[in-house]
Amino acid sequence: MKNTKAKLARFNVAIAFVLFAIKYYAYFITHSKAILSDSLESIVNVLAAMVTLIVIYIANKPADADHPYGHGKAESLASSFEGGAILFAGIWIIVESIGSFFSTHRLHELGQGLALIIFCGVVNGGFGFILLKKGKSMHSNSLISGGQHLITDSMTTLGSMIAVFLVKVTGIEIFDPIIACCLGAYFFYNGVKILNLSFSVLLDAQSDPLLENLAQLFNKHRKPGLIDIHFIRIMRAGDFHHIDLHVAVPEFWSIEQCYKEVDDLEKEVIKEYPVNGEFHFVLEPCGKRFCQNCEVQNCEIREEEFVEKKVYTLQNLVQDSIYKP
Repeated sequence: MKNTKAKLARFNVAIAFVLFAIKYYAYFITHSKAILSDSLESIVNVLAAMVTLIVIYIANKPADADHPYGHGKAESLASSFEGGAILFAGIWIIVESIGSFFSTHRLHELGQGLALIIFCGVVNGGFGFILLKKGKSMHSNSLISGGQHLITDSMTTLGSMIAVFLVKVTGIEIFDPIIACCLGAYFFYNGVKILNLSFSVLLDAQSDPLLENLAQLFNKHRKPGLIDIHFIRIMRAGDFHHIDLHVAVPEFWSIEQCYKEVDDLEKEVIKEYPVNGEFHFVLEPCGKRFCQNCEVQNCEIREEEFVEKKVYTLQNLVQDSIYKP
């Protein structure tokens, strides 16, 4: 998985350089502000691709004495840089385009420019889709944001194509800066969206899809002595997750038995969890609070008869600790 991410990142850098050169040449021969917007965004592509490549190598480094949780969060830093760069490019494009309303410039070689940016759009969209799909399957924040960025870039290229086509067909050159302004606004929106995603990982915001997945796995692999699971928190560090959780166990169990049961649960759940990870368990004595949901046989302290198993859901997995000594 790590080698795959590095290969995709290297390929991304190569594609970014080539497409930037083609787009800038298309702007040079046409003088289109819409194509200039596309070219400026490609500069962001090049910088972001290089940062992503560097960060993936950093994120792949194992945990050490200075970084006991590993280096995986570096991927989210790369994603933040990419989102910020896209946002800045959007502002820059809007400012440049507004200036064009007050100046006159003639467009040239529209047919050749149109052919070049169509090629760039197809390449960007196709590779962006690959990055997005691979990033989601590997839970790589940097590849996901890279894929989103390239798909955004392909939409920008589509806008450039529309602008050049309209000017070529109608001869009305005001279409060019108008569409460029729209593209700048689209950049701004996507930059904010990528920043929001990366900040949520950096700040360890709750991820409902991951918690729902854990609820399904706990229901599937539940064990009679692990009576209740709650207060789950997930720290995402690239493609490795650190999961804190509280587990209520029979108060008469030995430490050895508790350890064996939670260790078995961890091994079974992590096998089916989307990425690799580890559990950090906090054990709580049952305190006779779960008798109706407890399946332990021949329990000497039971005060109520067993009624039914507890079904784990997102809501009850995140509830606070219930143990009050």
